Amino acid sequence: MNREVIEHQHFLFDLDGTLIDSSALHARAYQAVIDREVPQHSEAFDYDKVTGKTTLEVFTQMVDGDSDLGRELTTQKQALYRQLVNDGELEAMPGALELLELLKNLQKGVQLVTSSSRKSVEVALKSTKLDQFLDQLVTADDVKHGKPAPDCYQLAMRNVNASSEKCIVFEDALAGIRSAQAAGLAVVGVFNPDIKTVTNYWFEDLLTLKSQIQNTMSVRP
Repeated sequence: MNREVIEHQHFLFDLDGTLIDSSALHARAYQAVIDREVPQHSEAFDYDKVTGKTTLEVFTQMVDGDSDLGRELTTQKQALYRQLVNDGELEAMPGALELLELLKNLQKGVQLVTSSSRKSVEVALKSTKLDQFLDQLVTADDVKHGKPAPDCYQLAMRNVNASSEKCIVFEDALAGIRSAQAAGLAVVGVFNPDIKTVTNYWFEDLLTLKSQIQNTMSVRP
């Protein structure tokens, strides 16, 4: 690992697909609502193509800009997702807890920057026990424009009164990467090999990332 990564003071993490293995649950919740409420979109819907966008944005576009209907479908989808989480179906990504614990031990600031709603985020963090390692949250409820707009990462920097040089982002999806880069931030890509060429650094998983940090800092597990 380039030592420049660990020399940053603030570590800004995406949530879905980066720290939690939530894609299947989000896809199920979306599909259930679409099948029931807007079945004309059932066959064409592909969750991978909307990853990183806010649920409200996805549904509002799906219903031709009808914001009221978009909000109603969003509410239904979020409630179903939270039910799946409460049923114990959500897991943290392998290495997520260990990585965040290491960063806290190194006295790094850790923020969550996500396109999910605050209620869904809080349920997910509690379920996976990731909440104990996070200093602050930026959610879709906190900004006007979600990823790939830079708003969420700009707010994250303001929250800790830090310049872009002191912060580094961890993302798995193109929308999040574009958001971070638009805010002037360096990006570490994880898991998704398709983003290797558009990030500053890339790791196949969080356990490898954690190991590289330990080796760089001569930190023992």
